[in-house]
Amino acid sequence: QVVVQTSNYSAEFGRGATQVEMTTRPGGNRVRGTLFEYFGNNALDANSFITNLYGQTKPIQRLNQFGGTISGPVYLPKLYDGRNRTFFTFGYQGKRERGYGQVVSSVPTETMRAGNFAGGTAIYDPATTKSNPAGSGFVRDPFAGNVVPAVRMDPVSLKIMEVALPSPNLPGTANNYVNGGATLSPNDMWNTRVDHNFSQANRMTARYLYRRQFNTNLVAYPGPGGSGSLGGQLQKDVF
Repeated sequence: QVVVQTSNYSAEFGRGATQVEMTTRPGGNRVRGTLFEYFGNNALDANSFITNLYGQTKPIQRLNQFGGTISGPVYLPKLYDGRNRTFFTFGYQGKRERGYGQVVSSVPTETMRAGNFAGGTAIYDPATTKSNPAGSGFVRDPFAGNVVPAVRMDPVSLKIMEVALPSPNLPGTANNYVNGGATLSPNDMWNTRVDHNFSQANRMTARYLYRRQFNTNLVAYPGPGGSGSLGGQLQKDVF
């Protein structure tokens, strides 16, 4: 059982961030177990709204979420009989997810790369900086026609832009580039609980939870500007 509290905590929880309460089931004198499997596949899914909007095909998805639990008494033949006294519970869940993601972003158009920003936000010439005759501060004159002359464009910056930013693959000046590629998300979680009854009034419980997760997510666009085609993150938690 998991309970998440986001506000109005009882006094026992104090103050601060979201409180998460987890209750695990103790073992008993009988050995019990469960198994489960959740299966996901794009053959069973409809295309998403965003994918349809940008004319992309239905993304690939391969998802398997599986695991099980086992519980019972701690019993070691000829060594220890924990029935009615010592119990264990062990649970495991694994997730293997592969799919195809897409990220929509904005990149300079071919006319912008040539210095032509006609119809867009005014581009001011830094060489015309002068004191503001109407008061404090400085003013500049805009480039004629909102076009930056070719002789004023830094060739080094142009080369960096060729490497760092891809050309648009969608129409328009905004949201004009979509990057698609594979995503990967494997993770493993397990928990162990041991209960020991010293008497009817005294009980000890020990619990250990572990999670290992690795996500490979798609970034805005390939190349140095997009930090590569994929971004990965490894996370481990022990409770």
